[in-house]
This record gives sequence, structure tokens and C-alpha cells, in this order.
Amino acid sequence: MAPSNLFSRLNASLLRFKILYFTSIGIVSTLKTYMQLFMKQLGLNPYQVGVLLCITQLTGFCLSICVGFIVDRFRIRKPCLITAFTIIILSSLGLSFAFSYNVETSCENVQAQFNQSFSLYCQHHSECTEQDFVATDRSWLYTEYRIRYTMYKLFVFLLPLEVCFISTYALLDVFTMNVLRKDTDQLPFQRGFGALGWGCINFIASFIMSLTKSNIQYCGIAVSVVDFSYMFIFLIIIISITLPLVVTIKPIEHNTNASQSVQLDTETLKGIKDFVRNWRNLMVILGDGILVGTVYGFKIAFVFWRVDDLGGGKKLLGVAIFIHGAMEFIVGIFGSKLLQLFSCVQIIAFGAFMYALDFFGYAVMQTPIWTLVLQAIEGFAFFCTYIFGLVYIANTTHQRSLASITFMFSSSYVSLGRSMGSSVGGTLVQKFGIKNAFMMYSVFATILSVLLGTTDLLTRKKNHKPEANIVGSDISLDQTALIGQSPELDSEQMANYGSSNN
Repeated sequence: MAPSNLFSRLNASLLRFKILYFTSIGIVSTLKTYMQLFMKQLGLNPYQVGVLLCITQLTGFCLSICVGFIVDRFRIRKPCLITAFTIIILSSLGLSFAFSYNVETSCENVQAQFNQSFSLYCQHHSECTEQDFVATDRSWLYTEYRIRYTMYKLFVFLLPLEVCFISTYALLDVFTMNVLRKDTDQLPFQRGFGALGWGCINFIASFIMSLTKSNIQYCGIAVSVVDFSYMFIFLIIIISITLPLVVTIKPIEHNTNASQSVQLDTETLKGIKDFVRNWRNLMVILGDGILVGTVYGFKIAFVFWRVDDLGGGKKLLGVAIFIHGAMEFIVGIFGSKLLQLFSCVQIIAFGAFMYALDFFGYAVMQTPIWTLVLQAIEGFAFFCTYIFGLVYIANTTHQRSLASITFMFSSSYVSLGRSMGSSVGGTLVQKFGIKNAFMMYSVFATILSVLLGTTDLLTRKKNHKPEANIVGSDISLDQTALIGQSPELDSEQMANYGSSNN
């Protein structure tokens, strides 16, 4: 791509949404990245982390489906996005100040719990030392009651965050799709700025945490503690600065009479039904959204747990995440070129294979420095499976149900799938060790890649239709459906769907 061409695309009318992608997705992904280490420091073991993430994400999935339908039916995309940003700020404030690292138990109990936990740890590790153990598990520092109480408090703050994460992802994508209209092949480029924000904001957050790291003695046992409050406050400041950009979005507003309002509500339901009737569409939701999301869920829950076990510092994690975001951004730049060569589902299948390769690397890695290479592979895998899934949605969904289907896919990937991956993964890590768990998920991702590729080949031969026309089992919407206008309504009767003039 010529530098002049890239420069012109950087100065397109979507600049507002590029900035929103950069800041909001960077903030959300940073919270997701370090939340597991935050919970680990509070004394939760892998199984408890998996259970807590499963419950919050599964509940968030159910609520998000409802939110997506409400947003489409009542056309409240902008108010919903503003509300999501506000709740993220409030929940982050709660996480900043609602938890304490003080150990409220006697030294005798601490020593007894340490010896018991250390013994269990060594059953899955042929070579184990107390130094390795301290980096892996801190449940011995807290009483069972204290950990259970911590889990309840975490649920209160994490559940609204989960719903708002999905709302932020989905609504920004819908706003961008509305502005792009027919040029949905440019969505990967726009989404690439979110990946860039992921890398940059994560890098700064990791640097902040490295400055707040200290060593504390608990009953003669050395423990490394990070003050996560500074990271939360940094993210709150960034999202507060970003909020005015959301508030100033100017949607297109046209008045509709009562009969037109009923018609729009009917089209929302009809669009959803048409989408799910098609086998290829269901394959994207089930195979990519849920199953690949399961792989992603295990990754987001335990990748940095694995790196932390091997002694990887917060600065290393920050550099690795920056590389991850940079790789996503590069793939986004060439996204339209990839779509000229391959179908969306073919790209998704290859992304699943890259996940398999990535997880195999985490299973056999001997030093945390490998993370730098593996995060580059991981960035490619995530972008191919998630972002090109959104491109498929944009090309096959009626505008009246675009938010509903986008919420359905996003919540399937980042909530339902992630809840399955983190809960099953937590059980596997607890029972077989984290190395073997990564190897199991590598095999699963390989099988999934083959199934997606094979199913794509079979469905394409059967349909003989381009992806942009596959909307229902026996229905193909014309181009007006894809750019936001119903064949029954002219441009002057278009309702407020949150499209921006910018």
C-alpha cells in the first residue's frame, strides 16, 4: 500500500470513530488483560477464576442479546453507548478502591495453608520450588471465607463491565458500518485502530504497574504485590477524556409515523429470522462466535497467567501486547486486499489455525521471551476470527437488525464463548496443569479450523452465491438493505439509527 493512499485513508470522515476505537477498545482490552492477574493477587485459584468469569460472561451474554434487540427496536444506539462508557467509569472506580490486599489471618494459619497448597502444587510439577509457587498461587494467604467474599464483590463490578464491554464493541462497529455503507471491506482498517489502542494503552498500563510493584513479607514468606489502583485510575482518565466524542456524535434523525414505526419493529424481527435461517450464517455464529470464542476465552484468561508463572514481568507483558496490537493493525491495513482473495469464512478458518499454532507455542515455551513472537501470532488470529466475522455480519444482515445481529455475534465471541473457555480452561489447568491445558486447546483449535474450512467449502458449492447476498435460506436482500434503507421506505423516511454525519 502506497504511503499517500494510507495517508488519505487516515484523514477520512471516520476520524472520530478511529479515535473512539483507539481509546475505548484499548481501555476495555487492558481491563480484560490484567483482570485475571488482579484476581490472582486477591487469592483466587485457576478454578475459581474460571468459575467467576464463566458466570459473569454467561450472564453478560444473555443481557447483551436483550440490549441489542432493544437498541434496534427503539433506535437508542447513541444513548446506549454513552451509558456503557459511564458504567465502565463507575465500575473501574469500584475496582480501584473496593479491595484490600491485607491478610486477616494468623501466621499459623498462613503457614498451614501454604504447606497444603504447596504440596498440591508439586503434584503437577516434577520440579517445584517455593519461589515458583509464590508466583503461581496465593490462595494460601487468605481464608476460604475471605476468598468467597472477594468473589461476590468481584461479580458485582464485573457483570456490568461485561455487558458494557459488549455494548461498546458492538455499537462502535454498528456506527462504523452505517458510515461505511457499501464499503464494508474497509471495516478491518477502521477496526485496526482499536488494535493499535490495545497495544499502546496496554503498554502504558504495564509500565504503570511495574512502578507500583513491591515485595511484602507475610509471616516470613516473600510475596510480590502490584498496586492495580493506579492502572484503574489511568484507564478512568482516558475513558473520561473519550466520552465527549461519544456525546457529540450527531445521528441522522427523521420523523416516522405510527405505521412506519410498527413496520420498522417488524423488520427488526424479520431480519433476525432471515439471518438465522441460513446455515452459513449459523456456522459463523456457532463456529466462529462460540467455538472460536471458547479458544479466545481460554487465551484471555490464562495466557498471562502462564507468562507470570515463567517469571515474565509487567514490562514484558506490555511490550508483548503492543506487538499484538501492531500485528492486528497491520492485518487491518491489508484487510480489503485479503477480502479480494479469500472469503470471510476462509479467513476465519485460517485464524483458528493460527490460534492452534499460538497455543502450541505457549505449551512448549521455556522462557517468557517467547511471548513476543506468540503475541504477534495471536494478534493475527484474533483479528482474522473476530473482525472478519463482523465484516461477514455487515455484508449479510439487514440494516434494521444490524445491531441485534452484531450484538449476537460479539456477545457469542467475547462473552458466551469466553465463559466456556475460561470455565473449562480453569478446570483443566487445576487438574492437568497449565502446560497440558494449552496443548489440549491447541488440538481443539486445529480441529475447529478444519471443520470451519470444510463447512465453508461445502456451503459455498451449495449456495453458489457471494457472501453479500446470503441473508436467509431462500431470501436475498437487494443492496438497499445493506446500506440502511428499506425497499418500502425512501431516504426521507429513514428512522434514527445512530448514523453519523461525520
